Amino acid sequence: MDYLANLVELILRFSINTFEIKVQLCIIFVAISRSFIIWALITFLKKYHLTFMKEEHAVRYKKLMLLISKLNGEIIWMKKNTSLIEETMNSSYKLFNDMKKRGVDEEISKEALNVAKDIHEIKKEYVLILRGISEAMNLNLENNGMYISDIVNLLEGSTSDEATEKGKTVIFNNNFDENLYTDKEYFFMSIFRNLFTNSVEAAKDKEIVIDFKIELKTSTKKDIDEEYYSILIRDNGPGIDSEDILEIFEPGFSTKINFETGEINRGLGLNLVKDIVENQFNGSINVASEPGNTSFVINIPKNELKVI
Repeated sequence: MDYLANLVELILRFSINTFEIKVQLCIIFVAISRSFIIWALITFLKKYHLTFMKEEHAVRYKKLMLLISKLNGEIIWMKKNTSLIEETMNSSYKLFNDMKKRGVDEEISKEALNVAKDIHEIKKEYVLILRGISEAMNLNLENNGMYISDIVNLLEGSTSDEATEKGKTVIFNNNFDENLYTDKEYFFMSIFRNLFTNSVEAAKDKEIVIDFKIELKTSTKKDIDEEYYSILIRDNGPGIDSEDILEIFEPGFSTKINFETGEINRGLGLNLVKDIVENQFNGSINVASEPGNTSFVINIPKNELKVI
């Protein structure tokens, strides 16, 4: 097209000597040069667009992974609360029967029965909501798995952003002696995210150092060698008071109070971590703390994890 345009222009403007070899070679060279420049520019723009889209998709994927991780933690609590709702409903109905047998005023005993009925209705709606969220989660949980290093690296970004909002900075020192590959990545995300967040929230200094280490160890119990993964997460925070350290895994326990607003943290993070470690991985979690050094050690049997 470029060659034809130049040829027509030369014919109309000069008409003579247009078809000489020198002139033809010149306009062919110009046409090829321009076409090459246009092709190169289009190719560059396409690759730039693809690169930009890949980066944008990567950011969205990270956000989706973190969102699913948070929802996964809430689902665990909702399932535990289902049993609590059932127990409360049974207690209310038992109270109604006891009041009826003891001849308590009928109106009062009916109130206990109505409470049991209301709890039953709440339970049905609660279970439906839980089922809906679980089904939606399952659509996104289909994944071949992730390496522990990728999980930690993904969480580093969100932890750093959280620290920045509080006017702090986080330095991660990672040591992956055994870079575990697992198909239970969302459980690990919940564990690490809660522990990293605790480090950021508890820190009083502007600079927070978090050490992360995972290694494969062997212990001997009753003359049987058992391999397990030991995960260490340590920070340089102010530490946990000795009178609190035995209670930090209890639901509802929290030392994080906003004295300006009166808002108290839910106190579910460490209890959730303990629940996942013990009930999902059949492992154990221990904590040791002193000013400037708080360490959480998680031990998980190797046979509880998918490793390749």
